[in-house]
Amino acid sequence: MMETEDISSIKISVTGGAGFIGANLIHKLIDQGFTIGSALDSFKPSYEGNWCNLRQEFLIPNVKIQVCDMLNEDAESLAKKFDNSEIIIHLAAFPGIRQGEIKSYDYLVNNVLSTGLLLEACKINKNVKAILFASSSSVYGDLGQFGLSKEDDANGSQLKSNYAMTKWINEIQFKTWQSTLNIPIFGLRFFTVYGEWGRPDMAYSIFTKKILRGEPINIYGKDGGRRTMTHIDDATMQVIRLVKYLKSSNYDSNLGFEIFNIGSVNSITALGMADFISKIVNKKAIYNFKPRPNGDAIATSADLTKTNKYIGTFKIRDISESLESYVKWHQDNVNFFTK
Repeated sequence: MMETEDISSIKISVTGGAGFIGANLIHKLIDQGFTIGSALDSFKPSYEGNWCNLRQEFLIPNVKIQVCDMLNEDAESLAKKFDNSEIIIHLAAFPGIRQGEIKSYDYLVNNVLSTGLLLEACKINKNVKAILFASSSSVYGDLGQFGLSKEDDANGSQLKSNYAMTKWINEIQFKTWQSTLNIPIFGLRFFTVYGEWGRPDMAYSIFTKKILRGEPINIYGKDGGRRTMTHIDDATMQVIRLVKYLKSSNYDSNLGFEIFNIGSVNSITALGMADFISKIVNKKAIYNFKPRPNGDAIATSADLTKTNKYIGTFKIRDISESLESYVKWHQDNVNFFTK
């Protein structure tokens, strides 16, 4: 591990800084002693609610996130916003499988065109020495039902949704540009990240809200599908360790382009998670069983062998403990969930 003084000299810019992963990551980066060069966000997420502003106010109040819709910028203006940052962590995107099917064009524009602009900006800004960007476990499609998914297992033929398509295109964009920029670029395939300040459109949040209100929950298929669940603290720890690895390697361009699973050992079905939440709040869940939408994966399952090789292993939070912690936080902040 690097010494604190080395860490404090690293200036990092984050796009999607008011998003769930972005705001939590900025919070943890500051806790670890890193310097935030700039944090950008459009404050117009694909999901409802005032969550970007809430995260800014309560989670990272000392960081001024610049209101920036990347699609309204040109490459030169965006390059200037990255200031003297040596690392860019690109998280800005529209997330979510089902909304991606409804708003396919919006997802294509926000996830793909904005990434192309960012790459042009990095070509202009010569201070950028490394990039990490968000991809998704959705690029594996249904491979998770057959066992742990390794990074090399995805080949583009498994895609089941527009959202997964945009993330696969992002991987192609960054891989193609790596030799042009001649800097290391790491892609982060996040596996269902959950926790406090999370997106209100995700199952664990919807289940908690509806069980507390006595409203029925939709379960798609016989059990809603099985997911590798990654607590936000574990996800951000893996990203930060990759940042430290890049710095310790002196941003060696020979590192090239690499993809990493960002996940955990925790796996649970949607039905099992809803049952668990109902026991925590001591209130019976009401279920509506519906056919599984075409874009939904049957299961996701993360192989962390490669990730652990680069960053080492650490204790992953137990899902029962962390879900209970989230539910308590949800109850304490129930006024945030107005819809």
